[in-house]
Amino acid sequence: MVEISSDSKSGKGPGWVHLRPKIRNLKGPLKFNWSFGDGEESAEMIPRPHYYPSGRYSVVLEVADKTGKLHTASITIDADPQGG
Repeated sequence: MVEISSDSKSGKGPGWVHLRPKIRNLKGPLKFNWSFGDGEESAEMIPRPHYYPSGRYSVVLEVADKTGKLHTASITIDADPQGG
């Protein structure tokens, strides 16, 4: 099972968001592919904090297990300049 944990899913934007994977019951080695919703991507397990200008962004994490099976999770980041 794959989930995405973030320090903030909504709030006053623009700003930095820390994203982390929550992984359960998957056999390693694991390969990670983060899509931040703004055209940028990362293959790190825990990516650097990501900067979001004002707007709504769909973040997608794909994790491939040792058999090559893809497990996907997503969240929406709402960087509202008026506050969440």
